[in-house]
Amino acid sequence: MIIKQTDSIYLEQIQFVNSEIGWICGEKGKVIKTSDCGKTWSDVSIKNKNLLLYGMCFLNDSIGYLSGAVLNENKLDPKVYLTIDGGSSWSEVYNDIPKMILNLEKKDNGLFATGTGFIIRIDLETKQWEYVLKDTTRTIG
Repeated sequence: MIIKQTDSIYLEQIQFVNSEIGWICGEKGKVIKTSDCGKTWSDVSIKNKNLLLYGMCFLNDSIGYLSGAVLNENKLDPKVYLTIDGGSSWSEVYNDIPKMILNLEKKDNGLFATGTGFIIRIDLETKQWEYVLKDTTRTIG
């Protein structure tokens, strides 16, 4: 099935959590979900046209994280979002991460996140994060 879209957006990541349920995220806060192995897709976007989504990690069909940034006055404001209801609602989490996360990956009880010049680990139990690697050899804007 082809989905007709009226706006031009860049789609960044795709992830299937099982044989039926998959997700795609991209710019303008766009998040789309399939529950039938890609035959049909539904819009479960975060309503913010300035939101650029780059990273995605779903733990199962209900719980998932998205990362990216909001473009405000030529400055990128890092954002991480969480859904616990399969994308019906999204809440902003980890407001104190200083740089934009481009990729997310689950390992044990944590999420590893990468961006320009850093790797962080977010503990899913304590909700705390720490740098695993931080590039200190050059200044990254």
